[in-house]
Amino acid sequence: LGPEGKGLCTWLMLWPALVVVAGRLGLDFSATYFGRTEPATRPAIRTVLGPLAWIAGSGLAALFFGLALLARHSSGIGQPVLLAVSMAAGPLGLYVALAQGLLLGCARVRAYNILALLVPALYTGALFAVWLVRPALVRVELVIGLWTGAYALAGLAA
Repeated sequence: LGPEGKGLCTWLMLWPALVVVAGRLGLDFSATYFGRTEPATRPAIRTVLGPLAWIAGSGLAALFFGLALLARHSSGIGQPVLLAVSMAAGPLGLYVALAQGLLLGCARVRAYNILALLVPALYTGALFAVWLVRPALVRVELVIGLWTGAYALAGLAA
């Protein structure tokens, strides 16, 4: 990737991470608490988490997308299409974080650990496989695509 590509990847991955951090707002801890103390509410919690993650995550992703475009415009780095693709990981990551909170509340620690390892394992495995077959294909576009895809698959698994 080179120094410029690594910097761009870091910049593109930073914004969706901010969406997850800002969007959690303690909801993952609430899901853990209520999932554990009031088992009858688990189906309702699960029903609410999905739409909540998508609505809050999409709103925050749009806000941070605008901020990132402003930062890109002033600094001259980044590409809007790649930024849009990477921002899709924001709501997905938020959903995974909230689902992990509910899994802990249900005392499903093994499922929680699997979900926690799924994104890094999928991303690293796919990137390593591409690098083994054709190292020249490893570019910023592929890295961001694989990273967002790993979050999408983890969201489906949650």
